[in-house]
Amino acid sequence: MAPEHENAREFLTASVPGISGVAKTEPSDFVVTERLAYAPSGTGTHVFVTIEKVGISTFDAVRQVAAHVGRPERDIGFAGLKDKQAVVRQTLSVEHVNPDQLAGFVGDGVRVQSVARHGNKIKRGHVRANGFCVRVRGVGAQDHARARETLLILEQRGLPNAFGEQRFGRFGTTPALGRALLAEDFDGFLRELAKSCAGVSASDARERSPRELAERITDRLVRPAFAVWAGGATATRAVRRLPRRFLSLCTSAVQSEVFNAVLRERLFEIDDVRLGDLAYLHRNGAVFVVEDLAAERKRVASFEISPSGPLLGPAAARPAGEVAELEDRIAARFGVTAESFALARSFAQKGGRRPLRVPLHGASVREEETRGERSLWLEFELPAGSYATVVLEELFKRHQISPGPD
Repeated sequence: MAPEHENAREFLTASVPGISGVAKTEPSDFVVTERLAYAPSGTGTHVFVTIEKVGISTFDAVRQVAAHVGRPERDIGFAGLKDKQAVVRQTLSVEHVNPDQLAGFVGDGVRVQSVARHGNKIKRGHVRANGFCVRVRGVGAQDHARARETLLILEQRGLPNAFGEQRFGRFGTTPALGRALLAEDFDGFLRELAKSCAGVSASDARERSPRELAERITDRLVRPAFAVWAGGATATRAVRRLPRRFLSLCTSAVQSEVFNAVLRERLFEIDDVRLGDLAYLHRNGAVFVVEDLAAERKRVASFEISPSGPLLGPAAARPAGEVAELEDRIAARFGVTAESFALARSFAQKGGRRPLRVPLHGASVREEETRGERSLWLEFELPAGSYATVVLEELFKRHQISPGPD
């Protein structure tokens, strides 16, 4: 069982008081612009479709585009999941369609902005960065200066590269599901799932029969699994009826909570390295063991490299010395090791390393007053895979409760 409040963190900018106000009160307060690693070439069999979606998930947008062109959803390429309660501009791809069929398409919460040809499908990891424009409503007189000071510290030292709260599910229950999968406790997984998706009490989840639990499930994603289980199939077989994508999200949430715990332990040294660290080279994602502290600290100061933390899995490189001992000790608190992920091959993670900090680019803040309400507009850019909610947490000095993307 994971320790209580395991995803809570201190703040790197604790020396600056938090700002007041509220962020993300409506989708237009949170604008995300995806920046691909490359531009479409203008030729090729794939059509890149830049969309704007408002108040819907990436999966919903993909579903609508696929239906419009009469193709299965798996044929639609996308580089990453984006926030649901936001205005998001991102690019999808589909092969062997007429661009004119997509130009000007308007659906429910989605519209096509532009189309262009290219030679390959968009896949996960093809994002270079994401730009954010965030409105904070109802701020006070001191908040503009506080926001500027906070952002300056983050620009100088780096943004703690924590996984945002949305990584752990709406009620923070996704890691518990992941731990059950890694332990191959499929009965326990389904009972935990009934708690989180149907509001079943802990006692009912433990004691009710599969049939009784299935009667409480309305979520279309998980109903087929519970129907099979209620019909007499084993829990193992029932779990296999769930989308692999969902199962993978559960186990990746376990990786995320271990990483966040390591980051919290080393929060105030994210702009330094230790002997035995696996330093992360920002230009290409390579890692290497730190053996010469004096030399590598100069590279840390120039933001060429940063210390890294674990994404547990069989392919994850391992640090040396006291850094390895620290990471092992923290993983043990969650009851997992790198080998835990090797056992669950069909829905687990290969593993890797993630930098403990990332650069915050283009940060700016401006004040606006409309009808007597003072707001701040924040703009910044983050590398792909980093969370704008972490910037907001540093600004507010409180944790954001968010339903997350998709």
